[in-house]
Amino acid sequence: MTPLPRPEVARSRLRRGAVAMTALALAGGAAVAAAPQASAAAGCQVAYTITSQWSGGFGANIDIKNLGDPISSWALKFSFTAGQTVAQLWNGTVSQTGSNVTVTNASYNGGLGTGATTQVGFNGTWDDKSNPAPPAFTLNGVTCTGSVTTSPSPGPTASPTRSPSSSPSPTRSPSPSPSPTASATPTRSPDGGGRPRVIALTDGEVDDRSTMIRFLHYTSDFDVAGIVQTNSRYQKSGHSKDRWVEAELANYAKVLPNLRRHNPNYPDASYLQSVVRVGNENSADLNVAPPDMATKNTPGEQLIINTLLDNDPRPVHITVWGGANTVASALWRLKTSYSAADYKRAVSKVRIYCIWYQDGGGQWIEDNIREAYINEAYRWDNVWDYQSLSGPSPDYVKAYMTSSWLDTNVKSGHGPLGAMYPQSFVSEGDTPSFLHEIANGLDADEDYTLGGWGGRSVFDDPANKPNHLTDSTISDDGDRNKMYWRWVPAAQNDFAARMDWDVASSYSGANHQPNAKVNGSLRRNVSPGQVISLDASPTTDPDGNALSYHWWEYGDADSVSAKVSVGNATSKNAAGFVVPNEPGKQIHIILEVTDNGTPALTSYQRIIFTIVQ
Repeated sequence: MTPLPRPEVARSRLRRGAVAMTALALAGGAAVAAAPQASAAAGCQVAYTITSQWSGGFGANIDIKNLGDPISSWALKFSFTAGQTVAQLWNGTVSQTGSNVTVTNASYNGGLGTGATTQVGFNGTWDDKSNPAPPAFTLNGVTCTGSVTTSPSPGPTASPTRSPSSSPSPTRSPSPSPSPTASATPTRSPDGGGRPRVIALTDGEVDDRSTMIRFLHYTSDFDVAGIVQTNSRYQKSGHSKDRWVEAELANYAKVLPNLRRHNPNYPDASYLQSVVRVGNENSADLNVAPPDMATKNTPGEQLIINTLLDNDPRPVHITVWGGANTVASALWRLKTSYSAADYKRAVSKVRIYCIWYQDGGGQWIEDNIREAYINEAYRWDNVWDYQSLSGPSPDYVKAYMTSSWLDTNVKSGHGPLGAMYPQSFVSEGDTPSFLHEIANGLDADEDYTLGGWGGRSVFDDPANKPNHLTDSTISDDGDRNKMYWRWVPAAQNDFAARMDWDVASSYSGANHQPNAKVNGSLRRNVSPGQVISLDASPTTDPDGNALSYHWWEYGDADSVSAKVSVGNATSKNAAGFVVPNEPGKQIHIILEVTDNGTPALTSYQRIIFTIVQ
């Protein structure tokens, strides 16, 4: 996904629970094109897999493979035989009448070429007695048989796969690897559709183990494509041999049934385990360029390559908690051992967020893979690492980082995963790397320069290194750490609520984020002097809590030089401002909505106003 276009900025800052229980049904079938074809060949194969099952509910994936001529749209039909129902489906649209189910394609996965596959998934209900797979499937009206048939029928062939330029982002899904056929990298739609994809690289240090506990609680918000264990200058040999990731996943599996009562998008522990790999843990390679590394072609490196080359058009956020040598080696292999087209496609998808450069890999990528979007974060260290002991942030922020807060909200009485938190105080130096991918409404995963829970960056040297970002040269309101600490109370309360989900066996037993919404588009063109009304009337709260509203200009993230004063800033639907006379500049207005639940939770919407004549 290409970062959002930004107008020229005038300021100096521009240097800027059963596991894997499967009921597998394999079938082939006729996949008929929307328009008749001359000597049209048709055929498909369908695999139905129950991925997880718990009392009253289950998850399933349906893999569809087109064996015939290309098709431009499809409808899959099947019938349940034991009273099951589809409660929520992703990567398509579903309707159900009695036992009969029809699934039609989403806007981005209707086109299936010969041999192409796509996957839909769903959460359903069952009676806890019997949950058989549907006995048969039809695709576009033809029963799936596993064979390809040819029928003469004059007429034009089916339309090819939808043009990438018209492909919107995929819809949110718990499926870790949907396979849209579009090859472009679309921008996520303003309504938040399309979950970010994430690969986490970890050196297994004690703060990584703390960060991983938080990470697992947010796997409902993004698709985890991989967890790769590496080393760093501080953990020279890595820690994969300790099997600490496996231990945390084992306790994640124990709390998963409760987590899914609050958000059904949490993936199976078995799936997460299936994407754990070991990358380069050779201490001799810490400061060696990829061509000369002693350790190459690791499983972790190959997972990165495979993910960047797959058919999913979404960006891949590679969050680097330790060293980046494994990423560097993957990009070097893509550049030297794959086609120019594959390399270009792979690099266009990569979004690298490094917590410092903890080996030579980050700098090598910056210098040699200049097309790669890579962020080097510095200013988190007095916020997310040892914040209870030092740092310039206010006392009310520090209160959320103390050992007392941690014990009350995470370690004690919050289930086996919280009890594993290894520190007696909040020490999560790697947590900022994935906070942009959390579904809080700030949409900072689209462009790290927008600013959000994971900090705010600028393009460091656009002329010489156009895709290198950093936070080291900027500040929010003159405070070089505020770009992080301003969000800490909201982020910590949100984590505390997730920890409550671990032990709350009913939805009503815990708090959930309000659903902040605004009337009108989130991207608007406006004119100098125009009076803008701000309206959050569509906002709702899933728990029926009372809500408070705060509208404010994120002046550090936008480009106008004038300070924009929002009138009635705490009003739900009567706030507003006057557009300054600065054509070509942008105004970022943040809607912040907080409920009165326990803990109080906050969600956001960001409206970007571009001033035009």
